[in-house]
Amino acid sequence: ACLMLAVVSAQEAPRRHEAPSWHPRHATLQPRSHTGVNTGDATLLGPDMAPEELDTEQRGQSDRAKGCDLIFASFFVTKQGGFARKKKGERCNGCHEAPMFITFDSARLTNPGACTAVITDTETKVDTSKPGMDKVMIHRFRGMDRTKIGTGGLMVERMKVYNAFIKRARDQGWGAKLIMVDTDIVILGSVEELFVQDPDFDYGLSVRASTPYPVQGGVQYVRPGRYLAAAQFSDYVLRKWLEELGDKEGGFTGDQRAYQQAVAPVKAIVAVALKGKTSTMQVTPPGDAKAGVALKVKLTPPDRFNFVPTGTGATLKKADIRILHYKGGRKEGMFLAYNALKKGGIKAVYE
Repeated sequence: ACLMLAVVSAQEAPRRHEAPSWHPRHATLQPRSHTGVNTGDATLLGPDMAPEELDTEQRGQSDRAKGCDLIFASFFVTKQGGFARKKKGERCNGCHEAPMFITFDSARLTNPGACTAVITDTETKVDTSKPGMDKVMIHRFRGMDRTKIGTGGLMVERMKVYNAFIKRARDQGWGAKLIMVDTDIVILGSVEELFVQDPDFDYGLSVRASTPYPVQGGVQYVRPGRYLAAAQFSDYVLRKWLEELGDKEGGFTGDQRAYQQAVAPVKAIVAVALKGKTSTMQVTPPGDAKAGVALKVKLTPPDRFNFVPTGTGATLKKADIRILHYKGGRKEGMFLAYNALKKGGIKAVYE
């Protein structure tokens, strides 16, 4: 692919707001506990390892994360022997593995002091021999369906692992800004603006002027102090896919549809992307309406923080792209931007 219950601090307590002007319509979900997770839902809601189940290695990785102010995390899973298409022209999620060391090294170059992390399952082997990969944390989670590797269904497994990652941050007492990015991304500048511009939000998504899937899952972000609310939103999105969309949207676009339906109608999200300005939507998951819980989901247009270049990006002219996303077959282009960055800094990328 590009590819834990603890005492919650007062700053993460659910907030009460006036009724939102728009919220998802859905009436079949069960009421939730204060954590946003129903008792008995752990299997459905993802590979969430309780704190007491963290082994020595994973506890050590979690302790490292506690010292981070900003974490770039990428979901990565693979299988022994790599990937092979069954027939020519068949789409295969993972057949073109991105050089993810570029994602992490570029993040550290342009965001000094940032931490980097692979989030994966318990079986994937991560090659730490590439430049800078020895500095990368490896956070492992149980429960991922490995039969989905190499298929579009892996996107939903990624949703589950993101869910567990956020909950680990919540329950292990981390204090970092979290940004989850695909492995085919080059970071060209500071991402601080995502967190300080319109800072009152619980979960951040990248959106685009594209129908019928205006949410692009390659860049997602969460503020420290909002892990509880972010986990509630993640629970809601995952439930929506499991209970409404699984039979209809089980492929590459399943996660995009779930995020979109959880947040707002397609036209409303496309309008945000077309305006080119961030916008925050209030989302009240069913079952939480009576409690007055309104989650704030921030939508960010793609022109700077999830820009997809044409081809290799050799003719880039925009001077303030922070996140460059080499989707699909563009991955070899990552080396062009990365090598320029290493040689001459950000300015060299545009020369």
